[in-house]
Amino acid sequence: LYVSNVRDTQMQSKIGRYVDTFLALQLLSELKDQMADEASETRRSELTDKIVAKIEKNQQDNGAFAGNGGWASVLSQGLCSRALNGARLAGAKVSDEVLELDNKQNRDGLDVEGKSFSGAVAAGAPSSAGVQLYTNSSKLRGIQENWAVNRKRKQEFQQVVADPKAPAEEKEKAQEELKKIEVADKAQEAAVDAVAKSVKDDKFIAGFGNNGGEEFLSYMNISESLRIKGGKDWDDWDKKITVTINAAQNEDGSWSGHHCITGRNFCTAGALMTLMADRAPMPEVPEAVAVTTE
Repeated sequence: LYVSNVRDTQMQSKIGRYVDTFLALQLLSELKDQMADEASETRRSELTDKIVAKIEKNQQDNGAFAGNGGWASVLSQGLCSRALNGARLAGAKVSDEVLELDNKQNRDGLDVEGKSFSGAVAAGAPSSAGVQLYTNSSKLRGIQENWAVNRKRKQEFQQVVADPKAPAEEKEKAQEELKKIEVADKAQEAAVDAVAKSVKDDKFIAGFGNNGGEEFLSYMNISESLRIKGGKDWDDWDKKITVTINAAQNEDGSWSGHHCITGRNFCTAGALMTLMADRAPMPEVPEAVAVTTE
């Protein structure tokens, strides 16, 4: 699953051995239609599909990856979720089965009815260092990205159901998929509400106790997710985390971690992406039209 010959970096040891793979896929997806020429765009597309194939080949039945060990590997698992769904939105060959397994592991530990994360996860799940901030923010980001993919899928299945010429078998399959999307939508709503409630607790926001790269990455995940929801929850969080991050800035304008991931490049990037979440591009998704799945 590696895409680099570099081994044993601070990021790999702290948030997962294959973090480079997941970040590479995210970057390549976001570069779609921004390359200098047609040849470069073709190469970008081929590399994107190559990494997707690597991930699909190595994904386990629980949605995680053997050997992706780390102090808090749930954070790289969250990056994988974001990358896979982002690649799908960018037109890459990401199968429904891969996304379904990924979304299933993100919903592990989520109490949909109670709109809270229980903290209990299945055996073999990625490690979290016992920090709920890491787990909840990562799962929320993955669930939110999958929600964006499902908006497009939902419209496609609705068109099949409404098409009088569509074979009965296709209509039945579309109805089944629409039911799955309904379940995923309820989980997305519950996850957003759960984290929106949690961020009001300063102990939750403190994470490990002081700011490391893991905290900055978690803040970014929360900001980019709550911004999609908007409203008071987003406004309150944005004001709160802006104060927190501004207070942690170094005199030279950078940010550095006080534990685990301490590197200034990573921490500064995470801090800036959190501060600029209100200006970041959001996924373009079609509005879904209500169609009964009875």
